[in-house]
Amino acid sequence: MKIIIETREGDVEPLTIEVQMQADVPTLRIKRISG
Repeated sequence: MKIIIETREGDVEPLTIEVQMQADVPTLRIKRISG
């Protein structure tokens, strides 16, 4: 499994990356935290 995350130049908001394995099915959730 390859995960590539690209951010535009100037993006300074932190990203929360969460990977969950359920029944051998990878779930990728990317949350952008603004605050």
